[in-house]
Amino acid sequence: AVQKAESAALLITDGGDRRLIELSPEELRGGSLTYQGTGAEAAFALRVRTADGSTVTETARFAGGGGGRPAGAAPERRPETADLEVEIERVKAELEQEQARAERLRRAIAAKQRELAAAGR
Repeated sequence: AVQKAESAALLITDGGDRRLIELSPEELRGGSLTYQGTGAEAAFALRVRTADGSTVTETARFAGGGGGRPAGAAPERRPETADLEVEIERVKAELEQEQARAERLRRAIAAKQRELAAAGR
């Protein structure tokens, strides 16, 4: 899947922090990423999308010297859940971009309306 990758996303969950990293095919094929965790545990979900539209998700969990899951921590997630979390984060990022674009367009329209009003005076 990595060799045929069209896009990839890595979701890192470290304690209460979540981070989505979009990877280019070149970065993915590079084969390594360095991450310094901040909590006792970190979970990783890598979703790779190939040119034919199929997706492959792999998950991994790292437990540091804490000796197990901290009290109150969520139970380990299934790979399907990790795939959905990656998709949710991607859609959220896309929504934020679209909202920013819509705001730029609203400002441009308002500026043109002011120009039109000034020209009509």
